[in-house]
Amino acid sequence: MSEGMAPGTNSGRALVLVLSMVTTGTVAAQPGRIGLGAQVGTPAGLTVRILLEPGADSRSSFNALTLLATFDPDDYYLFQAHVTRDFGITRSPIGLFLGPGVAVGRNEGEQSLAAGVTAGARFYRGRFEVHFQASPRIQMTPDWRGIMGAGVGLRYYP
Repeated sequence: MSEGMAPGTNSGRALVLVLSMVTTGTVAAQPGRIGLGAQVGTPAGLTVRILLEPGADSRSSFNALTLLATFDPDDYYLFQAHVTRDFGITRSPIGLFLGPGVAVGRNEGEQSLAAGVTAGARFYRGRFEVHFQASPRIQMTPDWRGIMGAGVGLRYYP
């Protein structure tokens, strides 16, 4: 270590470099306004991604609405909705996303309501999108508890 350099300076520089790559990159173009598909994981189900019109300041606006529906005809359903903001990675086809959301459901006769976030990565090949995401949430009814959701999915943009 050079004289006069504080411990951790190199790791701090690496963090700044990584953050600058993420925040200055361009997001890969979504091949259409609405994508339809499926997700496997917990929960698994049908998924829709809708591109929103960017606001006046697109650097601070959410740019997509993501919906996930999973159900069993016997007595189970879960619907999740997240608004997300995309972040590009310099010179990479992979884009990152992050945003808040809500979930409503029913299981064994009990209604549930939860708040959470989703974070993940995606890439496009032609009219297809592959996404990987983690969606932790805090269930508030019928009791308070943390739930971790994660999945991988494929969407098609007609």
